[in-house]
Amino acid sequence: LRSRITVCYNNAVYTYNNNAKLLSSFSGETGTIQKLIITRDGNFLLASTGDNLVFLWNKQGEEKLKIPFKYKINFIGFTPGENAFIAVGDGNDAILWDLNGNILKVLKVNNFFYSARFSPGQNYLATTHNHGEVNLWNLNNSSTIMKGHNEIVWDISLSENGSKIISSSYDNSAIIWDFEGNQLLKFNNKADVTKGKI
Repeated sequence: LRSRITVCYNNAVYTYNNNAKLLSSFSGETGTIQKLIITRDGNFLLASTGDNLVFLWNKQGEEKLKIPFKYKINFIGFTPGENAFIAVGDGNDAILWDLNGNILKVLKVNNFFYSARFSPGQNYLATTHNHGEVNLWNLNNSSTIMKGHNEIVWDISLSENGSKIISSSYDNSAIIWDFEGNQLLKFNNKADVTKGKI
């Protein structure tokens, strides 16, 4: 939140002003807050908990949504336009909701989801999986499966111009792909390259 300090502790989130005055608090009930995302304008907070719940709060601390998820949650995130959000986890489907809690899309695979990233234009979603695969979803109709890693693909990043994808795996490899699913370059001694630019 702009000009505010946001602190996550156990099952709650607290926001303070710069003078350490408590402005609002957000409760995850019984589950520990594990992931917390704040929109760029500071109007919404998205959180996942250890008891597999997804929460959406406004900046005043009012609970807008509480959504039970079927699996352990590995990733939550807003779309680039911040008008929808996704959750993925230790199960074979990923769910995209709008800010009113309506399901927009359910994506299914044959293994677990580990992470996800949207393209800047919001038309594509890249997801990573526990069997060394990367899926690139055209959210309008189809998906491309990209194989090149031997273990869990733990992170992924999409270039700002929407032309390349880079994935990073527990097998110490990182791969750069194009949006057709072709492998352009593979590094076998990665050093957290997904945090860089492509």
